[in-house]
Amino acid sequence: MPLSWSKIKVALFCCIFAELSAAPEPVEGPPLIFSSDLVSEEMQSGERFQLAPVARVVNFGYEFQLQSDFGDFEVRGIDMLERRLREIVALEKLEEIGKTRAFTTSFSEALKNPLVRTWAVARKPITTVTRIPGGIFRYLQGKFYQVKRGS
Repeated sequence: MPLSWSKIKVALFCCIFAELSAAPEPVEGPPLIFSSDLVSEEMQSGERFQLAPVARVVNFGYEFQLQSDFGDFEVRGIDMLERRLREIVALEKLEEIGKTRAFTTSFSEALKNPLVRTWAVARKPITTVTRIPGGIFRYLQGKFYQVKRGS
Protein backbone atom coordinates (compact mmCIF):
# COMPACT_ATOMS: atom_id res chain seq x y z
CA MET A 1 0.00 0.00 0.00
CA PRO A 2 1.72 3.11 -1.22
CA LEU A 3 1.72 6.23 0.90
CA SER A 4 0.04 9.16 -0.66
CA TRP A 5 1.59 12.63 -0.64
CA SER A 6 -1.29 14.01 1.38
CA LYS A 7 -0.65 11.54 4.22
CA ILE A 8 3.05 12.46 4.24
CA LYS A 9 2.21 16.16 4.31
CA VAL A 10 -0.20 15.67 7.22
CA ALA A 11 2.36 13.64 9.19
CA LEU A 12 5.09 16.19 8.54
CA PHE A 13 2.77 19.06 9.51
CA CYS A 14 1.88 17.31 12.78
CA CYS A 15 5.55 16.76 13.65
CA ILE A 16 6.48 20.37 12.93
CA PHE A 17 3.46 21.75 14.80
CA ALA A 18 4.19 19.55 17.83
CA GLU A 19 7.81 20.75 17.87
CA LEU A 20 6.82 24.41 17.64
CA SER A 21 4.12 24.21 20.31
CA ALA A 22 6.38 22.48 22.84
CA ALA A 23 7.37 24.75 25.74
CA PRO A 24 11.04 25.70 25.71
CA GLU A 25 13.18 24.43 28.54
CA PRO A 26 13.96 27.00 31.20
CA VAL A 27 17.46 28.48 31.09
CA GLU A 28 19.39 28.07 34.29
CA GLY A 29 20.82 31.33 35.62
CA PRO A 30 24.12 31.81 37.37
CA PRO A 31 24.55 30.08 40.74
CA LEU A 32 23.78 32.24 43.76
CA ILE A 33 25.59 32.30 47.09
CA PHE A 34 25.11 34.32 50.27
CA SER A 35 27.56 37.20 50.64
CA SER A 36 27.83 36.48 54.36
CA ASP A 37 29.47 33.14 53.51
CA LEU A 38 32.20 34.90 51.51
CA VAL A 39 33.11 38.13 53.29
CA SER A 40 33.35 39.39 56.87
CA GLU A 41 30.64 41.43 58.57
CA GLU A 42 32.67 44.66 58.26
CA MET A 43 32.63 44.28 54.49
CA GLN A 44 28.87 43.60 54.31
CA SER A 45 27.66 46.96 55.55
CA GLY A 46 29.05 50.20 56.79
CA GLU A 47 28.11 53.77 57.45
CA ARG A 48 28.14 54.74 53.76
CA PHE A 49 27.70 51.42 51.93
CA GLN A 50 25.60 48.23 51.84
CA LEU A 51 26.48 44.93 50.15
CA ALA A 52 23.64 42.93 48.59
CA PRO A 53 22.91 39.76 50.61
CA VAL A 54 23.27 37.49 47.57
CA ALA A 55 26.26 37.22 45.22
CA ARG A 56 26.42 35.48 41.84
CA VAL A 57 29.05 33.04 40.65
CA VAL A 58 30.23 34.23 37.24
CA ASN A 59 33.14 32.64 35.33
CA PHE A 60 34.60 30.95 38.42
CA GLY A 61 34.45 34.20 40.41
CA TYR A 62 32.01 36.11 42.57
CA GLU A 63 30.02 39.14 41.49
CA PHE A 64 28.70 41.46 44.20
CA GLN A 65 26.22 44.34 44.12
CA LEU A 66 27.50 47.25 46.24
CA GLN A 67 25.26 50.22 47.00
CA SER A 68 26.87 53.32 48.47
CA ASP A 69 26.26 57.02 48.89
CA PHE A 70 28.64 57.57 45.97
CA GLY A 71 26.82 55.25 43.55
CA ASP A 72 25.99 51.63 42.88
CA PHE A 73 28.78 49.29 41.81
CA GLU A 74 28.91 45.81 40.31
CA VAL A 75 32.08 44.32 41.76
CA ARG A 76 33.86 41.19 40.49
CA GLY A 77 35.88 39.30 43.07
CA ILE A 78 36.62 39.72 46.75
CA ASP A 79 39.88 41.61 46.12
CA MET A 80 38.04 44.16 43.96
CA LEU A 81 35.39 44.47 46.67
CA GLU A 82 38.10 45.29 49.22
CA ARG A 83 39.50 47.90 46.82
CA ARG A 84 36.07 49.51 46.29
CA LEU A 85 35.49 49.68 50.04
CA ARG A 86 38.86 51.42 50.52
CA GLU A 87 37.88 53.85 47.76
CA ILE A 88 34.59 54.59 49.51
CA VAL A 89 36.50 55.40 52.71
CA ALA A 90 38.86 57.64 50.71
CA LEU A 91 35.92 59.42 49.05
CA GLU A 92 34.39 59.98 52.47
CA LYS A 93 37.64 61.56 53.71
CA LEU A 94 37.87 63.72 50.59
CA GLU A 95 34.33 64.87 51.18
CA GLU A 96 35.26 65.88 54.74
CA ILE A 97 38.39 67.70 53.53
CA GLY A 98 36.39 69.52 50.87
CA LYS A 99 34.18 71.00 53.56
CA THR A 100 37.00 72.41 55.67
CA ARG A 101 38.08 76.02 55.63
CA ALA A 102 41.73 75.17 54.93
CA PHE A 103 40.79 73.47 51.69
CA THR A 104 38.72 76.39 50.48
CA THR A 105 41.45 78.94 51.25
CA SER A 106 44.20 76.87 49.62
CA PHE A 107 42.01 76.26 46.59
CA SER A 108 41.30 79.97 46.19
CA GLU A 109 45.03 80.73 46.53
CA ALA A 110 45.80 78.16 43.82
CA LEU A 111 43.36 79.92 41.52
CA LYS A 112 44.90 83.30 42.25
CA ASN A 113 48.45 82.15 41.54
CA PRO A 114 48.10 81.94 37.70
CA LEU A 115 46.52 85.37 37.73
CA VAL A 116 49.48 86.79 39.67
CA ARG A 117 51.94 85.22 37.21
CA THR A 118 50.01 86.58 34.26
CA TRP A 119 50.07 90.05 35.80
CA ALA A 120 53.86 89.81 36.34
CA VAL A 121 54.36 88.86 32.67
CA ALA A 122 52.21 91.76 31.52
CA ARG A 123 53.94 94.20 33.87
CA LYS A 124 57.55 93.21 32.95
CA PRO A 125 57.55 91.62 29.48
CA ILE A 126 61.24 92.21 28.69
CA THR A 127 62.45 90.68 31.96
CA THR A 128 60.16 87.72 31.44
CA VAL A 129 61.46 87.08 27.91
CA THR A 130 65.11 87.32 28.98
CA ARG A 131 64.57 84.80 31.78
CA ILE A 132 62.86 82.16 29.59
CA PRO A 133 66.13 80.38 28.57
CA GLY A 134 67.13 80.02 32.23
CA GLY A 135 63.71 78.55 33.06
CA ILE A 136 63.98 76.08 30.20
CA PHE A 137 67.47 75.09 31.36
CA ARG A 138 66.25 74.49 34.94
CA TYR A 139 63.29 72.47 33.63
CA LEU A 140 65.55 70.25 31.49
CA GLN A 141 67.96 69.79 34.40
CA GLY A 142 65.08 68.46 36.47
CA LYS A 143 64.00 66.10 33.70
CA PHE A 144 67.54 64.78 33.20
CA TYR A 145 67.79 64.18 36.95
CA GLN A 146 64.51 62.25 36.90
CA VAL A 147 65.73 60.10 33.99
CA LYS A 148 69.05 59.51 35.71
CA ARG A 149 67.28 58.57 38.94
CA GLY A 150 64.94 56.24 37.00
CA SER A 151 61.57 57.72 37.84
